[in-house]
Amino acid sequence: MADGPNVDLVTDAHTMKGVTKQFDFAFSVSVFEHLMMPWVAAHALNRVLNSGALVFIQSHPSWPLHEEPWDFFRFSKDAWSSIFSPFTGFEIIDAGYALEASIVPANASGGALQTFEDHRTYLVSSCLARKIGVPTHDWSADPAEIHNLKYSHGTL
Repeated sequence: MADGPNVDLVTDAHTMKGVTKQFDFAFSVSVFEHLMMPWVAAHALNRVLNSGALVFIQSHPSWPLHEEPWDFFRFSKDAWSSIFSPFTGFEIIDAGYALEASIVPANASGGALQTFEDHRTYLVSSCLARKIGVPTHDWSADPAEIHNLKYSHGTL
């Protein structure tokens, strides 16, 4: 998240400070795992969307750690309905997986991990949601008071 060519505004997704327009569509690709409080970001996103607006969110149920220390979550397709819910003013239209994969433990000589790679996982989960109203809860926590959210590695 950095200023540069064709960048109109740099803001924290948890607050959307400085966003003054209303939008009919928003999308996020491989960002929500980096949000300390993704439900707060959904609440803030609701504020800048028109009624009936659509959002497409894609993140990861399985992925190697990256961009640490700003790597907070992994999401199953079912997790999206807890973030984009009536509490945040949304309804899920659809959610799913892509890019089937296997996780192979580095040291799985026996026990429950012995056949771990036989269990399916996915690298991508996503959802399509619609804004149905205003959030029913007020999330007053400021993530910047809990964790240093200043990204210092340049651009994502």
